[in-house]
Amino acid sequence: MMLEINGEITPCKLTSQGMAKVETYITELEAKRKEILDADKDTAEGTEVPNIQDIISDIEWFFDNDLMEYCNNWGVTDDYNSDYPLCLKFGEDIVTE
Repeated sequence: MMLEINGEITPCKLTSQGMAKVETYITELEAKRKEILDADKDTAEGTEVPNIQDIISDIEWFFDNDLMEYCNNWGVTDDYNSDYPLCLKFGEDIVTE
């Protein structure tokens, strides 16, 4: 992924810790989605659970250069979002290549 770091476009990657956070987050989204759909509380006609590549693409768009982190909340069904955002910090979860 390419991120703006200190005014420069820089190739970056997820650390093993960052990848584990992304994978756990996706698993939690899938579980919440199943729970909501099984209880007939909502539909999921217009909402897909993101995959790793979706999240990496989102990081490229929504990385906060001032805070040096990515934080975003994803939808799990058409009317429900995740319980908390996925937050990844530069230097900890994201590093330069």
